Amino acid sequence: MISTGTELSILCREGIEKECVWTSYGAYPFYPGYNNVGVVIDVADEKDRHLLGKRVLSYVPHAQYGILNSEEDLTVLPDEIDDEDALFTVFGQIVLQGIRRGRVVMGETAVVYGAGLLGQITVDFLRLSGCARVVVCDTAEKRLSLITKSPIVTTVNPLKESVKDVVYNVTKGRMADVVFELTGVGPLIPKEMECLHDLGRLVILSSPRGETTMDFHDFVNRTSTEIIGAHNMSHTPAATLNDPWDKARDNEFFMDTVINGFIDVKRLISHREPYTKAIELYKMLIEDRPNAMGVLMDWDI
Repeated sequence: MISTGTELSILCREGIEKECVWTSYGAYPFYPGYNNVGVVIDVADEKDRHLLGKRVLSYVPHAQYGILNSEEDLTVLPDEIDDEDALFTVFGQIVLQGIRRGRVVMGETAVVYGAGLLGQITVDFLRLSGCARVVVCDTAEKRLSLITKSPIVTTVNPLKESVKDVVYNVTKGRMADVVFELTGVGPLIPKEMECLHDLGRLVILSSPRGETTMDFHDFVNRTSTEIIGAHNMSHTPAATLNDPWDKARDNEFFMDTVINGFIDVKRLISHREPYTKAIELYKMLIEDRPNAMGVLMDWDI
């Protein structure tokens, strides 16, 4: 699956300035992709022979063949999940980390800025977490139309109405407990923080590009807003009794959630093409990214 956020930002050099993490990570030549499902066809060590023929999820770039350094770099897929559903696991892993780090509890109101793949899955898990209200914002009507229908979910196009006013109305003036940033647009973040009540929490679940300028007196000192950085790179490196939610455990939970029918991710697949159409797919994404969601390339042809 193409990551329409990370890969397109690097391809188009969006918000990539000198002396930032994106500069080194996105240096050319760059081999894009970190999300694929395939079959183990060979192993270098006899101890790994049990993996031969297994379907696995891994982080190798887009390619017909990839080399993994250890068994820790892959997830063996259960028979109950198909390849397309499994491709969403990395996104689920990112979202689950954000919701846990954001300390979401039953009865809260959450605002989700950005209804791309991560935003869609965030809304699904916020519903399952027991939120009383979820407000999701995006300027693309196509994306808003894909949000899972629920009486607790309100969709907002900020080009048509004020997000802050909508949040005020659905919370009876209390404002939101937590905001999830999933647009990747750094300059937008201060506007998102206006939806929070005092002592509210802002979870940066995207990888923002561009500079963010804010008055810390207003947003942090006066209102005591808590800013929480969360991504799958901040998972605990090893599961413990106090923190069992490493990447492997969240992968397992996400796939169980899909297998048991609690969330539907296939609705988010917009394109299925052979890898020979890669150039056309990237051109399409550059020209019309808002109307693309899950973009899959098939290498088995």
